[in-house]
Amino acid sequence: MHPARSLKVQILGYFLAVVGLVSTLSLAVMYAGGSRVLEAWMIRSNRFLAKAVRRHLEQGLARGARSAEALSQRLAATRASPAEREKLIDHFLDFGALFSNAYLFEADGTLVLTRYREGRDEGHSRRGVNYRSYPGPFPAAADAVLASGKTTFTPVFYTTTGRPQIAHVLPVAGADGKPVEVLSLALYAVSDQINAWIKGLEPGRQGYIAVLDVNDRVLALTGPAPESLVEGRARSAGSLAPLGSRSVGIIVIDGREDLVIQEPLSTAGLRVLVGLPRSVAYAPMEDLTWPAVLAVVAAIALGLAGAILLASRLLRPIAQLVSGIRRVGEGVLSHRVTLDREDELGEAAAAFNRMAERLHRDQLIEEVWREVRRR
Repeated sequence: MHPARSLKVQILGYFLAVVGLVSTLSLAVMYAGGSRVLEAWMIRSNRFLAKAVRRHLEQGLARGARSAEALSQRLAATRASPAEREKLIDHFLDFGALFSNAYLFEADGTLVLTRYREGRDEGHSRRGVNYRSYPGPFPAAADAVLASGKTTFTPVFYTTTGRPQIAHVLPVAGADGKPVEVLSLALYAVSDQINAWIKGLEPGRQGYIAVLDVNDRVLALTGPAPESLVEGRARSAGSLAPLGSRSVGIIVIDGREDLVIQEPLSTAGLRVLVGLPRSVAYAPMEDLTWPAVLAVVAAIALGLAGAILLASRLLRPIAQLVSGIRRVGEGVLSHRVTLDREDELGEAAAAFNRMAERLHRDQLIEEVWREVRRR
């Protein structure tokens, strides 16, 4: 094989290997770093949205709680006028647009007044029943309000018809300032109210927002959520169990991986869930796959072109040196290598020419002495 050609092949091979390795490592680093940056950005933005939804819900409940406390104070001042009390509660329900019904209990637990917002069906409770016969968390909450005199929200519980409900339980004080009655204001069909609160916050990019109770039952939902969460309005969304108490996680819902952020509310045991399909979250990285591959191919092509140019520049003078050595080896001692270079190859050519000059001079001297001897 021609030495220069062999060297050229080696240079091209080494150069392509280096370019290919660097390009591949750069692509791997870009994907690894880009995926982490993208995931961090998605988590940060969805966490911000989850906190915003949580604050929105808490502020809505807080506004309702403040207006409810004002109603409780006015009911305390009108104990002697049942008709006036009914008017106060009706006005509160119709214009408050938050609570759906109001129950008033005596300290012994007896229901003495029931009012419903216009357009809402009356419930099953009738005057004279005792709240301590109710199932769920309401009796304990009402007893705690009577004992402490402090308001509270019950956790979500379900009526006999299976509809979710949150009750804001307040004390109604007597003349001595101690609780003598309990007022219960319910967010009846709570799903409708919370859905109205979160509807305007629907995330983009196929994301969804869900509000769940302590048993992972979905109370409100907006956005293109997985089917099991949609069905979760009527049952437990068991697919969320792997998330546990973590605020961020990747869970599998309906066979797809979702990036999920959860944020607990300080009221009523609710929590906000913001989800996004993982395929959508990482779509920007997938969109870069072909451009990145093309970039690597372009880098290798440019490297190959550069290697050819470099090899040509390096190997042309080397070929001239090899040719000069062969000519001198064949006895043509007058041959000289002409390289107009100031690098190591130029020095090698100059050294070769000096060596050829000495050999040529020695050859001439030897020929002269041979001629002298012959005479």
